[in-house]
Amino acid sequence: MGQLDTLPTTRLHHLINPSKIERKSLVKARLSRSRNKTSSMVDNIMGQYPFGESIAEPLLFEENDTLEINLAHFGLGDNRSHRLGNSFEHLEKFHGLNVKDNRITPKSIVSILGHIQPEACLNTLDVSCNKIGHKGAFAVAKLLRSTKTLRKLSLQSTYFSDKDAILICNALAENNSLTSLNMASNKIGDSGGVALAELIECASTLEDLNVAWNSIRGDGAIAMAKALGVNTSLTSLKLGYNGFADVATKFIANSIEVNGSLNFLDLTQNNIGATATLVLANGLEANRNLEFLILDQNPIGQTGARAMLRLFGNGEEDTILSLQGCNVDIDDPLIFDPNELSEHYSLTLDSPYQRSILKDIIRKANRHLGVSLTNVDYDGKTLHVDHATDCGEPLNLRELRIGDKIWTGYDTGIITFDVHIIPHRPTLANALTNAALENLLNVVLNEKLSERNKQLMMRLACQDMFFTTAQVIYILNKIDQRNQSSRVNAAVELMQRIVDPEKMSLFHGNLDSVTASKVKLQIGQLYNFDITNPGDHYRLDLAKKYDRVILEKLLEINTVDAEYSKTLSKRNDTSQHGDWNNFRNAVYNDKKILPPHSIATKFRLIIPQRGLLEFDYTTPRRVPPHARPIRHKYCQNLLRDVGLMTDEEWAALKIGKIIRGKMGRRKARDLAKRKLEKQRGVKGDLEPGPKQVLKVIIGVIAIAETQINEQMDAEQELVDMNPLNTASSLYFDLLDSAEKLQLGLSDVNMLKSYVAKYEGGNILIRWFGTLANWLHESAHEGIRTPFKPAATSFFLNVYLALSNLEQYGGDGDAVMVDSKSVLDILESNFENVLRDCDDFTTQLEGTVEHIEKITINNVVGLHDGLDQMMRLWYFQDPVNVSSLIGDPLITDQETDDDSVSGHDFEEKELDENEKLNLIEKNALREKLLYPLHRTLSQVYITCNELIMITKLFPSKYPELRVQVIQKLFGRVVDIERFHVVLSAFDKVTEDLMWKRLGWLNIFNPSFPDREYYLLLSEYDQREIAKMLVYLAIAEPGENWQDELYWRSRFAGEIESDPIPGWELPTSWIDDGGIPKDGIISLAYYSGSDRGCAPVWKERAALQQRCLCGDGGWSRVMQYGLLTFKKNSSQ
Repeated sequence: MGQLDTLPTTRLHHLINPSKIERKSLVKARLSRSRNKTSSMVDNIMGQYPFGESIAEPLLFEENDTLEINLAHFGLGDNRSHRLGNSFEHLEKFHGLNVKDNRITPKSIVSILGHIQPEACLNTLDVSCNKIGHKGAFAVAKLLRSTKTLRKLSLQSTYFSDKDAILICNALAENNSLTSLNMASNKIGDSGGVALAELIECASTLEDLNVAWNSIRGDGAIAMAKALGVNTSLTSLKLGYNGFADVATKFIANSIEVNGSLNFLDLTQNNIGATATLVLANGLEANRNLEFLILDQNPIGQTGARAMLRLFGNGEEDTILSLQGCNVDIDDPLIFDPNELSEHYSLTLDSPYQRSILKDIIRKANRHLGVSLTNVDYDGKTLHVDHATDCGEPLNLRELRIGDKIWTGYDTGIITFDVHIIPHRPTLANALTNAALENLLNVVLNEKLSERNKQLMMRLACQDMFFTTAQVIYILNKIDQRNQSSRVNAAVELMQRIVDPEKMSLFHGNLDSVTASKVKLQIGQLYNFDITNPGDHYRLDLAKKYDRVILEKLLEINTVDAEYSKTLSKRNDTSQHGDWNNFRNAVYNDKKILPPHSIATKFRLIIPQRGLLEFDYTTPRRVPPHARPIRHKYCQNLLRDVGLMTDEEWAALKIGKIIRGKMGRRKARDLAKRKLEKQRGVKGDLEPGPKQVLKVIIGVIAIAETQINEQMDAEQELVDMNPLNTASSLYFDLLDSAEKLQLGLSDVNMLKSYVAKYEGGNILIRWFGTLANWLHESAHEGIRTPFKPAATSFFLNVYLALSNLEQYGGDGDAVMVDSKSVLDILESNFENVLRDCDDFTTQLEGTVEHIEKITINNVVGLHDGLDQMMRLWYFQDPVNVSSLIGDPLITDQETDDDSVSGHDFEEKELDENEKLNLIEKNALREKLLYPLHRTLSQVYITCNELIMITKLFPSKYPELRVQVIQKLFGRVVDIERFHVVLSAFDKVTEDLMWKRLGWLNIFNPSFPDREYYLLLSEYDQREIAKMLVYLAIAEPGENWQDELYWRSRFAGEIESDPIPGWELPTSWIDDGGIPKDGIISLAYYSGSDRGCAPVWKERAALQQRCLCGDGGWSRVMQYGLLTFKKNSSQ
């Protein structure tokens, strides 16, 4: 950089009243400048250096051949601008001129541009932010016609109108050098837009056009949109803050489909709605060059936002999308939604919107198995659909053909077709690519979005896209750990869209305990739903959103399973009604769903938002041939980890006493305990049980109460926020080593771990852990228990008051006290609340009523009374006032969705014992069954291990035991031996297994010896009867014992008495001869002591009719007479 003088170089710097020395310096400088041609030019611009007024700032130019004059923001005004223009006569060559924001008027701009010589080789010209008007436009147009080197022209904020824009565009039609034109922030309207459209059509060199902040709309906007389709040079087009609206945007979409040069498009604030956005998204689908699309501040709605986000789900990896400030709250249910397809369509392809609907449907059918087009007709011609196949790779677009030619008539005509939809599980090919995921997160988690909009965008994205487990974990890690609400909502939405559910354990392991508990609280039983092992008994309240999600998932799984059974299994149908579906015993609103209807057909298209649906689902697949069951020792560790089995119980089972029924479970456990004590050599070196933990807790409570009383007596301020923690530490400090050894607890950390372990089995332990802030706040079902010091004080007072009452025996949770005294304590503690809050009365009355219901012989459990009082205390907290437990994570929309729907069924009124049993069963499911299911769904087990695990659950709940078997049935490697499972349980449990799992799923023709009670109106039981008839003929002797037959009357009613003297008729021997109604009862026996004998080859041949014959499995199992006697006796 060469400086032409030594004066200060600060912009607009002046020297006022210079000294003599300064005057001499100025004179000397002026003489030096007069000998320099460039300096003379500068003096002509800025005026001579004044002596009495001020000294102007000198200009700095680069001393090279690429001189650029930058006088932006100098405030030159007309006089100096006129001098600037005159000076260009002395400047032989310069390449750039920037006079932006200099208060230049039409008069002075004419002088500036009029004196620029063609020899100057001007490349860039910026006259922005000057009010140059129509005369200025003439001057610019004249310059454009004369220069052949100008490449960049900026006319932003020059007050140009339509006629000015027309002048510029006409001049540019004769200019083949300009590559960048900026006419933003002017007053260009429709006619100016038409002129710009003509420029876009003919300009072969123009690459960058900015006409943002104008008033281009209507015909002008449409003309520009159409012109974009024939342009081949534009790479950047800025149309923001105009009025293109829906109509012009749809034409932009059409142009983008064929445009091969555009790289950047800005449509900010153009009043673009949902339908136009949908069309635009389809245009982008066919474009492979556009990398940046700005749609900020448009009312695109939820449908438009989803259409744009679907680009990433459809494989788009390169487009950078911006949706900042868009109104995505609005939702128009009348706009097309690819997730809610109709069964028939008739589309006019002249409409861009309906043409986009067709492309979206074809894309849906292409990428998602289960959606197909049939009866396709185009203007009277039948189109044939080339159906893609599921090969695990991205699928090519399904082609529509007329004869042998591919149909390409997407632009005109009318097309009609039917859509056939079968719910189908997504595959890995449906997941986003990692590159597309990054671009999606730039939109959804943009730091400029509010937290509410981030959550909304995440929910919209999850409606159409699928992710791998690794991608879901990556997304969750992108969300701030401190923002629990966003993390929970994201986890809820994302876990429903995982395409590799076999890796769900990684997802659960990535969630911290707080997030996991909140997710579980929000989605209910969906949290424990396992897509890879879906066998279970389901009871779904369709008024709840996430119960409907479970049904959707099961419908998808059923489609895949049914297709497998039909095409790959090499066996017969094992379904309940002969329709290849795996739903069983379906009841909707207390009415059975019977053929020809089924869950798969009744809820295929629309799932109602009300009603109670109860059914069973059985997986129709055998485990892979290479599967190996876990070892017993590993099984022991798993059961111990989930809290289902202690060391003593495992030792007892190893002895084998419990399973064989020769010793009671408690006696076996005591025996094992003594053996372990003998092996360890130290009697007290055992894991502490609930009683030891309770003993410590009671001692801690006593210390805490003493400390609080001492502080109150001394009139000291209670500064200890959590006295239970302080008292716990002090309690262990007071114990000696022997006492700690005897308890099995040595410090607070051990106490914390065992409180967490036993919280599900003891009310006092659970409340203590909650108030000590060791357990999550939702540990108590139905309420939230945020930590508050006042709650701890109330807990201590109430517990001590209840403990001082006369006790009537029992220990642990069985301590009984006088119920009237409990109610007195209840009233005394809450009388102040009643005076202040009328709404509290209803809750209090409900608590009193509950205590009266659980009162037996005028006594009630001490811990039950404590629990009810603590729940009542926490009811005062705002988070527990609403019926939704005040969960802030549940949006208003979801709340309305789940509450307004209501029910079409009546819940059965339960007596008190049934309620208590239900509570206990739910607790067992929550604490043991669900963790067990999640753990064992990753491994395989044998029938013997299944028996062992099931028998760890109480025998008084056969339906719970059967649910355990249902959940683990899909992991059993030797289902051909399932007869040993049937024989291991009582008759009630066995009958329930037949019903829920399905006769053909657990029956092995190699072991038919047992009693049967078959309802012939059901397909699977009739098939069992056919096999028994076949074996009765094929095997020697009287195999059927004590057979009875009840005939069916009209309307399916069964006669009360069996037919006297009935025997197997010869008409039943022929295939299809067995009637489709009535009931048959018999005992099949093949022991040689009665002249019978098994024919093993015949039995093995029947296996293909059952699940044990899956995959063509056929095996002859020969056992001696002793084995069959043993099986039949059980």
